[in-house]
Amino acid sequence: MREAIDQFYQEYHRLTSLLDAGLISPDKTRQAWDELRSTYPFMDTLLLSRKAGLDRDRAYAFNI
Repeated sequence: MREAIDQFYQEYHRLTSLLDAGLISPDKTRQAWDELRSTYPFMDTLLLSRKAGLDRDRAYAFNI
């Protein structure tokens, strides 16, 4: 399970870097989040369990 979490975070940080740099469109962002969520079904729990910060806020915003 630890490898899956590490792999998730690698892909997650790559996606957020693209988003922060403005290199991915809003439509592609939504599609990438959906793909990430289907590949890593524990994604929302993992991100929302963080105590604070931009990662948790971003995950919350995409959940609602």
